[in-house]
Amino acid sequence: MTEMSDIITREDFRDMDGVERNIRQLRQGYVRAVNVRDPEGAAACWAPGMRILIENRDEIQGARALEFVRRMIGSSHIARFAAETVVIEHSGNLAYEVGRYSVALRMPDGSEYEERGKYLDVWKKFGRSDWRILVHAPSSDPRQ
Repeated sequence: MTEMSDIITREDFRDMDGVERNIRQLRQGYVRAVNVRDPEGAAACWAPGMRILIENRDEIQGARALEFVRRMIGSSHIARFAAETVVIEHSGNLAYEVGRYSVALRMPDGSEYEERGKYLDVWKKFGRSDWRILVHAPSSDPRQ
């Protein structure tokens, strides 16, 4: 699996505003939580009432969405996860993040299957500085 960088250097932060810096740090924390199978740490990035929009599937929202994320991250099926933010734009208490992801999944026979794709996350600020993901829309790349 080709690794995507999930580490932002200090130099990279110089040209970012506070909102972009905050969301990128939250994304890095999310990636770390997924890779150590910490569902509660990852769930800290998600807003109450969140929605997950997976292509060709019914929308998952609210408590069902949080449980879906906790179950997925807590399972042993994820071998490695990486996410790379491409762009963040924001206005007021809303922001969107477009990025790419790569995940290696463990199959029942012990082999690994790599999935790559894109995502669009809508973030909302709660209170003075608590950014959380309100809508998550991943899209897998075509299989090769």
